[in-house]
Amino acid sequence: MREIEIPDSVTTIETWAFSSCENLREITIPESVTSIGPWAIGYREDHFRPWLGPIPLGRPVIIYGKRGSEAERYTKDNYYCYNEHITEFREIKTDTGKEKEDHNG
Repeated sequence: MREIEIPDSVTTIETWAFSSCENLREITIPESVTSIGPWAIGYREDHFRPWLGPIPLGRPVIIYGKRGSEAERYTKDNYYCYNEHITEFREIKTDTGKEKEDHNG
């Protein structure tokens, strides 16, 4: 799956939830999500080595969300790992759809 839209009924995205999703390019996270666990998006669990830390997927995952949301926080906290670009944030400004303007953090 290349794109995922998390439903408004979800409040937590657990650690490693979308790890190793090699085809994932975009994920839309609603404001209802107030917690995203470590390495939930943009990493490969199968290559995790505790002494090294998580390994990036190798290309960024675009995270759509509202400004000031958990989605934006997660993106900022996971923007780079081992000098690789992990996540990219794009703001949803209205309920009519995703903004396509880049808003990296």
